Amino acid sequence: MARKRISIVQQPAHKEEDEDNNEEYSSEDEQEEEVSESEEEPSEDEGDAYQEKSSRRKASKKSSTTKKKSASKKKITKLSGGRTKLKTGKSDFRKRGGKSKSASTKKTPSAKSQSVLVRKEDKNSIFATVRRSYDAIDASVTDWIELYQEDAHEAIAALLNFVLHSSGCVTAQLSSDQIDDKKLPKLLTNFGTKFPATDDYPVVSSNATFKQFDKHFLCFWATLIEECSETVIFDEAFSEDFLSCLFVISSHSVRAFRHTATLAAYQIVDQLILSIKDQSKQLAKAEKQKKKSKKVKEHIDALNEQIETMKTIIDSIVQNVFHHRYKDVAADIRGLGMESLGGWVLKDSETFLSDQYLKYFGWLLNDKHPGVRELVLKFMLKIYAKDDWSGHLTKFTKRYLPRVVEMATEDLSVPVSVSCVQLLTLFLKHSFLEGVPKEDEYIASVESLLFDENASLRHYAAQFIQEHLLQTKERDSDRRSTGKEPKGLALKDYLQFMADHSVSVPNVASHVVDNFWEKGVFSEWKKMTDLLLQDNQSKSKRKQLSELDQDNVIRTMRAAVQKLQRKGERLHATSSHDTVKIKKSTNASLSKKKKKDLSHADQMDDMTAHLAVVLPQLLRKFQADSDKIQPLLEIPQFFSLESYDSHQLQQSFDELITLFKTLFWKHSDPPILSTIAKSFACFLKNEEYSLIDRAKQQFDALVREMEEKLTEAINEFDENAESDEENQRTLSIALERISNVVSVSDIQVRGIIDQLMRLLRARGDGAHIRDASTKSMMNIIFMTLCYRLQELVKQGQRTMSVTYEELYNMAMDFKTYMLRLVQLKEEDTYELRLAAYHKFCDLITLYNSHSKADSATLGSLRLRSDEDDAKNIVSFYEEALNHESKTGGKSDDDDMDTTSNDGRDTAASQTQEMQRELRKKMIVASIARAIIHGDLGTAVAPRILAQFATYDKSVTSCIKQFWHDLKSQHRYQAAQFEVDAMKVLFYRYMNQKEKGRKASIETSFEAFEKLGAKFAQTHFPGKDVEQVENVLRDAVEYALSGNPIESTVEFLRGFAKHANKLDASSSSMVKGYLQQQRRLLPDDRKKDESLVQYANEFAELLDKVLKKKGGRASSPARKEPTRMATAEEAAESDRESVQSGRSATRQLQFQSDNESEKSTSSTTIRKRKRPASQEKSAETTTEQASSMEDEETQLTSGGLTQEAVDAPGSSSDEEEAPAETSTRRRKRRRLV
Repeated sequence: MARKRISIVQQPAHKEEDEDNNEEYSSEDEQEEEVSESEEEPSEDEGDAYQEKSSRRKASKKSSTTKKKSASKKKITKLSGGRTKLKTGKSDFRKRGGKSKSASTKKTPSAKSQSVLVRKEDKNSIFATVRRSYDAIDASVTDWIELYQEDAHEAIAALLNFVLHSSGCVTAQLSSDQIDDKKLPKLLTNFGTKFPATDDYPVVSSNATFKQFDKHFLCFWATLIEECSETVIFDEAFSEDFLSCLFVISSHSVRAFRHTATLAAYQIVDQLILSIKDQSKQLAKAEKQKKKSKKVKEHIDALNEQIETMKTIIDSIVQNVFHHRYKDVAADIRGLGMESLGGWVLKDSETFLSDQYLKYFGWLLNDKHPGVRELVLKFMLKIYAKDDWSGHLTKFTKRYLPRVVEMATEDLSVPVSVSCVQLLTLFLKHSFLEGVPKEDEYIASVESLLFDENASLRHYAAQFIQEHLLQTKERDSDRRSTGKEPKGLALKDYLQFMADHSVSVPNVASHVVDNFWEKGVFSEWKKMTDLLLQDNQSKSKRKQLSELDQDNVIRTMRAAVQKLQRKGERLHATSSHDTVKIKKSTNASLSKKKKKDLSHADQMDDMTAHLAVVLPQLLRKFQADSDKIQPLLEIPQFFSLESYDSHQLQQSFDELITLFKTLFWKHSDPPILSTIAKSFACFLKNEEYSLIDRAKQQFDALVREMEEKLTEAINEFDENAESDEENQRTLSIALERISNVVSVSDIQVRGIIDQLMRLLRARGDGAHIRDASTKSMMNIIFMTLCYRLQELVKQGQRTMSVTYEELYNMAMDFKTYMLRLVQLKEEDTYELRLAAYHKFCDLITLYNSHSKADSATLGSLRLRSDEDDAKNIVSFYEEALNHESKTGGKSDDDDMDTTSNDGRDTAASQTQEMQRELRKKMIVASIARAIIHGDLGTAVAPRILAQFATYDKSVTSCIKQFWHDLKSQHRYQAAQFEVDAMKVLFYRYMNQKEKGRKASIETSFEAFEKLGAKFAQTHFPGKDVEQVENVLRDAVEYALSGNPIESTVEFLRGFAKHANKLDASSSSMVKGYLQQQRRLLPDDRKKDESLVQYANEFAELLDKVLKKKGGRASSPARKEPTRMATAEEAAESDRESVQSGRSATRQLQFQSDNESEKSTSSTTIRKRKRPASQEKSAETTTEQASSMEDEETQLTSGGLTQEAVDAPGSSSDEEEAPAETSTRRRKRRRLV
């Protein structure tokens, strides 16, 4: 067959911008329409003719090609199976965290609609054959080649129809005379008008009908190009006519057309690259022949021409498809292009491993979709993994190195950041970081990820640091010219790294052990203890450890013991955004040689046997250093106590617990005291070793000694009415010791409780007792009450050391004293009052929640609070939140100088910020628990809810959880709570309005409107319609009940957002209620300008909702007559009001900071009458509650832990965001 050399086919003109940016394709959503019922079917004559020709071709098929096809199909299967299944930006990419623009507007077709595609398809078409059977692909290709030999244009039309049918447009039928790239755009537009606006078409569908179609589709094109690699593809009809039409389809606005054609074009390039490789091998073999006959030379020329032609086709596809689709609006098409380009580079590095193609990887590093960025990095990792390719990547690496570092440290997507760190590790191995202007800065940025909140980032940052430390060690070895090659990293190398980061990260040793545990360095117990025990005065040649290194070795040993005890599990948790899985290596703490022989139990036994003997020596050496002694005291908590018996280490055990007692009396720092108490508790918990009796004896002796010293200190305090500072200090230390121990163990200090209660009462009456001493007394009594309640719940009254009545009286006395302390008016007592506030709320929450759960047994322990108690607690709650917001949550004890070092100052500021957030959340959580579980009373709930939109996110999240729990418990009162909370801010606004302060008026009204919008967001459209209707009814009732009315009618403006949550029926009912209330007003009040203005605004808003939700708007309220209702109408209206269960509600007022008069709160909660249309359904529906529960913000009695940071950038319109904002800076949180 005569072959004509093809020219590069140019794509039709298309509006584009600079290729350095990520431009979006023109939106196809405006051009796609739903398919109509009367979709055009192909004519019967055309179908019969095609069927007849197909049957004729099948009859003449040669069976000799079967073997060749089978071998070919295996090769194609391997090729097509390697491609990642990319669907659309609204399926696979959504799983990676992204959302596309139209995800919420387009619906995936059901199985029924998929069957429509199958029902309408041409049963003899290529599409139908390929869809039905994978084994029929070879026969389809053979039939198509035979058709091409008979009629090339008809064959090209069949091929283009296959592309259109694979896009889901199964009724499209191009004829041979329509194969024209100028006519085709108009035809495609016509097809598009009948095309369903869906993102689920055959090549990406997950429906069972098309489940394997994407593989069949790719295999067809690969088989077709392989079979035609020596014939058809060189013909003008294929190389020009078909490709030009394929380019037109790939640039169409309908996503399905564009995606399917692009997929076909990329698969053609894949197979052409393989064909070029095969023919290049034939060419090389032919050129090796020494004697080249004329036939051989012709064969060589033909091969060269074929290779050049295929390269020209590849260039044409790249220029006309890839060059435009890499910046497509659809993330899946952009990702498909980069995946294909990555495969081309790996298959044909001679052509594609150049800056001409690598630049696309660099450009797409700025893609706005994290899935695309992750895909780009995936192939960059494969490319940089080739050691012999590094010479071709120097220029590209230099250009995009800053961008990769930026993504590693600041990208919002954790998988993207992880891939960047892996890539930077390869850069380091290939020496691409050497000599760059900001080398040290880049390395420091990646090293800081070792302390990130995401475990996967920490893991791969450790690999980067390991490589960097090895290279540094090699360079130092070369400088010394010792001739010895470094044998990996030793403990001293990690110590140097810790020393460099100890200033900015205090717990650096824990992170190093956690992430470098697999190296086996940190399980060398003898080496670490020898370093610590060496005498600084000795004349040994070994370099002495500095103070900082000693600290790091001790903390490293402590972390290593804990890591071993946890069987290599993480010491630091990961965030909820971390989706990258790390392969776990079991028993990785030892070298490969030891791994085979030692189990975890053996490792624990060896560790305990060594440290049990050495630890007392270390404790004696560092007993005066508080920073070193605390981590050493924590080590016994992770011992295998059975090893004391198996290795006969009774003497070491006695020595250790004796040192515990000695150090307990030597130190007064709370962390050390608490650590000793925990270590004792660990020894007393495990009853499987024989030495537990010795531990009990020493601990009991310690407790008796503490009680004696405390009794002595109290007596000295009582004897001296004007107690001097020495007595105060002695009492404070004695209380501090018992407080730290009782927080860990139930030490049964019943004998001193009465004395402590007496001192607490005296402090509440104004006696001079240190705040620290008072806090310790509060903690001792509170923990004792908790232990007794726990004992009662688990074992009953028979084994209790106190009776029900004694326990109840003790709890009530403690509650009373806490309330007194909360009400203290002395200066500089805020921290004491705050501690009393938390203890009060925790006590009533704990006792009352248990009394509710088991009312038969524990009902008598219910601690009731009256209205005055609730008001006093809420008043302090508001004062505490204001104090924390103004002072930044700095406590009275936070007077340390943290500005001596820049690194420490940064760490201190981060810690202070976290403490500030936690303190505010704890303040809200305590009163929320007390209201929900502690019977504090719901009358004060509106004052809490009024701050929903006042403070920052930490407070708002807790109030949101409180609102959710409150609605769950008091469903029918929820509307009244919401309106009453709005009244709190409305009163403040009215107060400012009376005073005439313009700035304050605007601020207070903005806060009022913001609260209304915040409440509206908590209601689900269509689900909470009844509750929203009740809210608006109460709002209307209050707004029209003012005297004068202009003082309250403005209240309706705060509920503008609520109206959008109504349906047409509820909106009409609320408007009818508004009109009814207006008719009941006297004539003189009906004509008030404020009433006309705000009531009509609210009525118009309801009318808009009616129109939007499909209802019929009634006549505007402004046109209704303002006559006074007749007596009969008023009576009828009153009867309706009584029947609906609605009575007048007293105004709920709360005393604000500026108001002088006291206000009363409404306790009358009315029962709503549901509309008749909702009455029956409401009886069978369960309570509606939003799923806002989070374990870290649960309002339980145990306190509130820190809430995980929300992932930014998760809005549904991510596709529309500009490319440069795709990787906004994210705020990394260190695990300090």
